[in-house]
Amino acid sequence: MASTTQWVSAWAALGSLFVAAAALAVAVIALRRTIVSERPFASLSLHRVNGEYFRAFLKINNASRRDLRLEKLTIDIPDFRLSDISEALVDDSSGQRVLAKETDVKQYIAMGYPGGHTILEAGRATTAEFLVFQAAHSQRKAAEVAVMFHTMEPRPKWRAAKAIARTRPDF
Repeated sequence: MASTTQWVSAWAALGSLFVAAAALAVAVIALRRTIVSERPFASLSLHRVNGEYFRAFLKINNASRRDLRLEKLTIDIPDFRLSDISEALVDDSSGQRVLAKETDVKQYIAMGYPGGHTILEAGRATTAEFLVFQAAHSQRKAAEVAVMFHTMEPRPKWRAAKAIARTRPDF
């Protein structure tokens, strides 16, 4: 039969094992939160131009410690397409560039980042402007745009930041 001191030391060892496991769990949770907080974040806003086109503004916030090179944009298929807004702009009578009433531009599933490849420094944000086409017969309620980028480090890593915006109401 075990003495009282053996029981106490066994319970103390079990308690310290429990405290160590709890500390490990807290460290893992903190690490996962840190990794998530350092991901680049993208947000998308859509404004209807005419029946099938939306003017899109994609804001990318680089919360990571590394610079990023923004390469291209992609969108959900088959209901959505991307278009370069500079192709749709026309000169009005006052000499300003405005969006044409009837938009007839090339449509892409994926296209280069508007304005060419952009280096986004750590802790900075940038905005891209482009057009999103959604066919009139489409029943999809939201568009998902992804910006493809790679990190500016000796061995670059390809990643994507996704953003979703509503195109139609729920009802």
